[in-house]
Amino acid sequence: DIQAPWWSAQWKVVPKFGDWVNIQNRWHPNEYIHNQNGTLEAGALGDPEWWSAQWRMVPAGDGWVRIQNRWRPDQYIHNQNGRLDVGPIQPNWSSALWKVQ
Repeated sequence: DIQAPWWSAQWKVVPKFGDWVNIQNRWHPNEYIHNQNGTLEAGALGDPEWWSAQWRMVPAGDGWVRIQNRWRPDQYIHNQNGRLDVGPIQPNWSSALWKVQ
């Protein structure tokens, strides 16, 4: 189980270019969410400009967003299969909706 105060479970949205952001881990600030290797990962970036580590918060209504990847724009962060993942989604998937504070 994840505990609310755990820094390892806390992420910061860091503006990058225009609407694109990086998602940085609080516990390990040199680690970012990316899909450079075809799967969703958190790790150091080989290049700070990796598009695989750039995300856009796409409004989905009522304060919810879908998190779209810049490098592979058909891929979104979701948990459709019971675990955090990235890939193409269906428009009706609630598993691809997120609240970002």
